[in-house]
Amino acid sequence: MPCPATRLTRTMSTRRVLRWLFSLLISVMLIAIIVPVAATLLLDQEDVKTEITNWVESRIGRQFDVDGAVGFRPGLGLVLFAEGIRLENASWGKQPDALRIERVEVKISLVNLLRGRVLIEKAVIRDGDLWVEKSESGEFNLIRMNPDPPPI
Repeated sequence: MPCPATRLTRTMSTRRVLRWLFSLLISVMLIAIIVPVAATLLLDQEDVKTEITNWVESRIGRQFDVDGAVGFRPGLGLVLFAEGIRLENASWGKQPDALRIERVEVKISLVNLLRGRVLIEKAVIRDGDLWVEKSESGEFNLIRMNPDPPPI
């Protein structure tokens, strides 16, 4: 039969672990909410749009525009969103844009982001149009992308 002091020590030890786990859970939840809210308040939307546009254009060699809002949404992961996305079509294309998206949301893993890796857990595209066209010479409008994109 275990001694009453041993049982008391185990109970205290279990309480400490539970308190520590509860504190950790609350901390993670606060970070998941505070970081996106702070980022939204501190970052200029136009600067974010410019950075996104320049990054995409440098890799695909076509004009890329974000006409709507860009921001972050708090949650259990970091959710980035952009509205009014357009990608320029080939010069011979029938449509001015090869791609139009009303809204895109991308959920990024916070744990992996803190480790220096970007892991997209989920991507949602709402109301998008993609036009795939073929020229008279047989070239597709989405093929002519930047063959030598700069390193990430």
